[in-house]
Amino acid sequence: MGITFKYRRISLEYFEYSQCHPFGLDIEDFDELISFYDNLRCSDDFLDIGKDWQALHLLLTGEVATDKSQALSPLGNVVFGGIETEYESTYSKVRCLNSNEIIEIVKAMKDISTNDLISRFDPNTFNTTKIYPNPQPGGWDIEQLETVLLSYEKLKSFFKEAAEKDQLIFISPC
Repeated sequence: MGITFKYRRISLEYFEYSQCHPFGLDIEDFDELISFYDNLRCSDDFLDIGKDWQALHLLLTGEVATDKSQALSPLGNVVFGGIETEYESTYSKVRCLNSNEIIEIVKAMKDISTNDLISRFDPNTFNTTKIYPNPQPGGWDIEQLETVLLSYEKLKSFFKEAAEKDQLIFISPC
């Protein structure tokens, strides 16, 4: 298992609506709740970057962080940003990025290519600091970086679409 990070996009209107209803939804039984979450996971408004979160944060900010970040925004907000909500996640509270924060992240990520991330990659740093998920045997090398680079491209698109649609992004460490 291990710690994974999941991102959800929703409109401000839907978020406000959900605050006024039990469970935030018009769901009457457990089967409807399961169906709702299955549909969400299959939608474009949900992104699971798996265990790539700590590696992405290090590549974007140069900081090794596990639960809180001292890195400056906007790049420090990609993994650890947003305002803590009242909603519990497995490892901490769900955090919410507002549209202004998202726009700033999109602007910053626009100029960072996967080649830039590759040039920032130092296997020795990743291995000595045990960057999650600390691949075994052998530790981090350029091959292990491939999934991180794919997650980065997905995150870039995910944030860009949220900015275009004026959506909020919720970040859940699970």
